[in-house]
Amino acid sequence: GNPIYLKIGADGMYYLCSNLAIATADKYIGPANYKIPIKYDAAAAVGAIGQVYFNDSGTQPARLLCNISTISKDVFIISNNVTYLLQIKHDAAAAVNGKALYYDDGADNRLECANAGGIDALLDLALNSQAFAWYALPGSKGQLYRQGTYGDVKLRAGGSWSDSSDCGSRCRAANKDRWDASSAIGARAVSEPL
Repeated sequence: GNPIYLKIGADGMYYLCSNLAIATADKYIGPANYKIPIKYDAAAAVGAIGQVYFNDSGTQPARLLCNISTISKDVFIISNNVTYLLQIKHDAAAAVNGKALYYDDGADNRLECANAGGIDALLDLALNSQAFAWYALPGSKGQLYRQGTYGDVKLRAGGSWSDSSDCGSRCRAANKDRWDASSAIGARAVSEPL
């Protein structure tokens, strides 16, 4: 198989990649409701944050390890369902604490690793699922809708887009400070009066 590497894209999103020399195309792992891409990269090791390792004695869902020295924190890779995230655990000694993870893009088309347990090991993304909820900003500055403790902030928007996302009665200008609660006067199409 081919080693799996962790990289960061120009958009700031982390992703897995590999020199999939046989397939020369992206691969997707996991069941249909939460697939994770492994991007084809002929020079996967070049510019990579690090190689990814598997720790079968680790606690799920933090079994994938990488020395993410750029931020020294865990990172999460988004699947095709934003509720399910793949955690890559920061470990300065990832190569010692885990075994190298490979993708066999030949006959098997699967992730492979010579793990210490010597048997198939699981990695359940559902264990890393974090629900969306409202988060109260400090200082009585309102609330944000986000996923889990460290998840992405979601902006509810609609209506006029003349000034970033000034909208109707329930939304605000997104091009200003988060605590600026100004909004444009408008309605959502013809379904609701002002």
